[in-house]
Amino acid sequence: MSKNIPVDKKLWSEIQSLAKGERKTPVSRGKETVSAVNNGSGFKVFPSAYANGWALAQYKRLGGKWKKQSTQKLAASKVKPVFLGSERGGMAYGFYFMPVGKDYYYHYTYRDRAEEIIEDGYLRPNFYKDQPGAVGVFAVSGSYGQEVTSLQVSGSRKEHMDNIVAIKFKTRTKPKYGYPEEVIWDKPVKIIKPEIVSFSKAVQDLKKNEDLGENIIVFYDFKKAVEIKKEHGKPTPSRVAHRYLKRSKE
Repeated sequence: MSKNIPVDKKLWSEIQSLAKGERKTPVSRGKETVSAVNNGSGFKVFPSAYANGWALAQYKRLGGKWKKQSTQKLAASKVKPVFLGSERGGMAYGFYFMPVGKDYYYHYTYRDRAEEIIEDGYLRPNFYKDQPGAVGVFAVSGSYGQEVTSLQVSGSRKEHMDNIVAIKFKTRTKPKYGYPEEVIWDKPVKIIKPEIVSFSKAVQDLKKNEDLGENIIVFYDFKKAVEIKKEHGKPTPSRVAHRYLKRSKE
């Protein structure tokens, strides 16, 4: 979410003062001048659609511009994924469930591209063709993710770390699954409340997370999580993991 705010706050305030009748003297910028409204008495009703429209037009005529400012900051609270159970054996997977709306995410990219992504409103699979790699959208969970820079910042980007930033965002687009090092989507991800933060700030945040181990899978689909929960207690739980891993790759 964002709102438009005036770049020239002083000019906007002066125009509004004319509209309200609080200012009697004209407002000038360069060769353009806006005179007092109704001999200094202002509009009879303010704010109103007519008065606001007048103020916007005069602000623009005097060279005033607008910029967007985020009205919502991403909450810093962390919610741990729900443990569903684990397989037997030394390399057994632990299964977890996380509601997609309770998690938040970091996506690493170049600063100029971060601005383009936020303007577009989506993270898209292989949006930039000059960054070849696996097809999909990748980010790191802010709730349980771990810092694995060698994987999370790949290819030529490693040579330009001074220009790498993180887009911190929320979403309602359900991932296929999540691991400590990355969360994976196979479709465009609608980003909510995005903000650009430094790479170091993202890493510092990830270091606060509890290490749940390397062999974990986090499901964001509630029905899938329920099925895992129901079938986990059966004699061959490894088959459960195999089936879901196979299905996730299809």
